[in-house]
Amino acid sequence: MTWLGLLLTLAITLRITRLVTKDKIAQPFRDAVDRRYGDESMLAYQVRCPWCFGFWVAIAAALGSHWWADEWGWQCFAVACAASWLTGIAALWLDE
Repeated sequence: MTWLGLLLTLAITLRITRLVTKDKIAQPFRDAVDRRYGDESMLAYQVRCPWCFGFWVAIAAALGSHWWADEWGWQCFAVACAASWLTGIAALWLDE
């Protein structure tokens, strides 16, 4: 894996983890997990814990990067995740 591939895999992991565990847009998903399995369930904990969920996303991103790194769609997805994550970080600093 190249350094660029590693950075893009990291970006995918960061963005998807943040999206699912914290972002408001995924709140209905987290609420549905709570309703279905209970808010004290291990699955509910997993989708709210960035350390836990990030581990599974990292595995999926690493496998995806290994299998599809040369694919145009995978690269576009990775760059979009990286750009989205960096925009969010920049907004934290710039909006204060």
